[in-house]
Amino acid sequence: MTDISVILVTKNAQPFIADAIRQALACQSKHGAEVVAIDAGSTDGTWEALSVNDGWKLHRQKGDGLAGARNQGLASAQGEFIAFLDADDAWLPGKMIRQREALDAAPEIDVVSCLLKKIGIDDDDVLHPAWTPSGCLFRRRAFDRVGLFSARYQIACDHDWFMRARKRGLKMAALDALLLHKRIHAENLSHDRGRYRKELLHIFRNLS
Repeated sequence: MTDISVILVTKNAQPFIADAIRQALACQSKHGAEVVAIDAGSTDGTWEALSVNDGWKLHRQKGDGLAGARNQGLASAQGEFIAFLDADDAWLPGKMIRQREALDAAPEIDVVSCLLKKIGIDDDDVLHPAWTPSGCLFRRRAFDRVGLFSARYQIACDHDWFMRARKRGLKMAALDALLLHKRIHAENLSHDRGRYRKELLHIFRNLS
């Protein structure tokens, strides 16, 4: 089994794809990681940019939605540790090393996160807990216990997964370190605030 799998999720990510590829390549070279790229039918050159990288597993997304893309990546991934990278997010230097060291030092921990900073149209200096897939490193066993991301939610599938994880007693830790930049832009799914609120309310009701 591969040590680390990086699941790179893309959809018309031309403004960000060069940086995402650079980060995935760095992880591949430094940590021997496999890279699994799931592209949701990009038409802006994103797929072509991905295709030149040797040794990557490249897949066109079979279904719809962010949850489906991540789940397809998980089905292809062989790693004992799983890292997600949405194409419009940016890992900061040292993320993988520090999170892997944290998991190695505490075998009982299933998931380790960090802090994130939002950059873009809503720039601020506030650091936020990075309970989002791009901000975490997961042991594969976490998905064996909790299951996959729910395709029921187009936007809030992350919240649903982490809430199910807590309910099932997964052990999770957070590093007090800024290791993720979350890009805020007009195409973020969370800009559909009405749908986002409805999905969150449904999750809270189902898990209460």
